[in-house]
Amino acid sequence: MDKRVFACNYAAIDAEIERLKSLVALGEYIPCPDHRIAPDAKWENVQYYCDRMRQAFR
Repeated sequence: MDKRVFACNYAAIDAEIERLKSLVALGEYIPCPDHRIAPDAKWENVQYYCDRMRQAFR
């Protein structure tokens, strides 16, 4: 996943989650950021991502 969306807005996060849905559907792919989250990330955006991921991939 492109962890740079954490520095953007909710719409960018939603678009990234939509992009990942087809990869998850293929199986054996867990959409999560690699390594560390960038220092310009907004904590609210990381929380939003986690909430939306729970909703999208139940």
